[in-house]
Amino acid sequence: MFSSFVFALLPSQAHPVRRAALFCLCLMSILAVLPINPQGPFDARDGSIPQGMRLDFPLTGAIWEPVAAPLHILLGSPDFRKTRDASVVWVFVLAGAAGWFSASPTRTRFKFLARTGRALAWATLTLGFLLLWLATAVMLRLPGWRLIVDDPHALIADLHSHTSGSRDGLVTAAESLACHAAAGFNVVAITEHGYPAAAYEAQRQALATPGAPAVIVGEEFSFNRGGAFFVALGLKPSYLYPSGLSKKDFVSRFSTYLHEAHGGALLGLGFKLDEVEIEILLKAGADGFELANMGHPAIPHPIRERMLGAARERGLALVASSDWHGWGGIWRTWTVLPGTAAAHKDPRERADLVIRKLRERGSQDVIPVTAGYMGPPPLWRVISAPVVEVLRYAAELSLPRVLSWWFWSALLFSLYQVLLAKFPKPRALLGAVLLVAMGAVFFVSAAQLSALQPAGLLVSAFPQRIALLCGGLCVLAWGAAAILIKSQKPRKASATSSKRMA
Repeated sequence: MFSSFVFALLPSQAHPVRRAALFCLCLMSILAVLPINPQGPFDARDGSIPQGMRLDFPLTGAIWEPVAAPLHILLGSPDFRKTRDASVVWVFVLAGAAGWFSASPTRTRFKFLARTGRALAWATLTLGFLLLWLATAVMLRLPGWRLIVDDPHALIADLHSHTSGSRDGLVTAAESLACHAAAGFNVVAITEHGYPAAAYEAQRQALATPGAPAVIVGEEFSFNRGGAFFVALGLKPSYLYPSGLSKKDFVSRFSTYLHEAHGGALLGLGFKLDEVEIEILLKAGADGFELANMGHPAIPHPIRERMLGAARERGLALVASSDWHGWGGIWRTWTVLPGTAAAHKDPRERADLVIRKLRERGSQDVIPVTAGYMGPPPLWRVISAPVVEVLRYAAELSLPRVLSWWFWSALLFSLYQVLLAKFPKPRALLGAVLLVAMGAVFFVSAAQLSALQPAGLLVSAFPQRIALLCGGLCVLAWGAAAILIKSQKPRKASATSSKRMA
């Protein structure tokens, strides 16, 4: 089977692009079998591999691996924002250079302008196509990493997530519960911005849905002029935002109210804290800190060390959370509570047990787990991000994911051969096919997000704005595909015969 893939990719007198593709596939396969483990899982506190835990990648996700690859490459990096920015620069420069040297204009008088225009066109089109590819992967919820814990009594929790009940959420409560269950969680905290009405609805749905994760009702707050955040967990149905709290001692007074009136727990979010704000939270009686955040991975080293020190000194819990708002479906963070003997208990008992563990001042009972390293990357890794992160991605691939790349590559090149026999520009036509598929994803996403409004599930117009954006991307993708298709003219029979004879 492997040889048939190779022959499909590399027929006689193969084009250099095909040779390059075959080289990349072979290099990817070699890196995948090397004894390298860039994904872990790792204990976020010290980078060690926790005993009795491993990552699993479902076969359903491996089937669509090439579609999700841009998301895996970005999210698997230490800081996906810096990797994104560096990749945009590199792609634009390299594509522009390829356009500059690809062909020499025949008219020498305007040679420089013609080369410049060609370079800009190549750079813009290549970057635009890759960004559309990435946006397609973001709007899909393809299966990703799942944490497997050998301890049958362990709880696996996500203690920071959002739904459309937040001003910037895109996912309904039912969808959030389904995605969390598929990722292996049996406890999830819905921590909305503003009053947590949607979190209570998620809790009701979880209690009525067999196999759904237990739901902890929570809310995310900002303090110190909005520059720092914490989450309140374990809010009861009687919760009302306490009025009369001054900004000066807001955290301390709210912490007292949360602990005494609700028996809840307070966690500081490390991604925007400074040393002063950490001391404010410690003085207020915080129960722990979020050491790893999938949406904001680059927690500064001094802040991280201070949170680790506070955990050692006071026995505070350290957690790893997703901060998921509905983008994509790739998971990299889990909080594990081993040996709780409560994984199969009543959902309410599971949720209450997590809160008790957070408040017990026994940080060793709470393990923050991440897939891969998360944090500020060194400068050399940022500069070389497109190369380093692609190699890291290849090293993490499993056999099914590698075979998926071979299969889809062979299929595309076989389709290219079929189109080559009938059309003069098969690459453009193949690009049109991919653009049509991307446009279909944006169309479905726009329809799903638009359907939230009639159902009364929104607290802001944010999903509607994203729906409009998806609609615009759909029109863009399908419009570009139409232009490419319209530009194609079938080969004449004589020309085709002459080429075959040659």
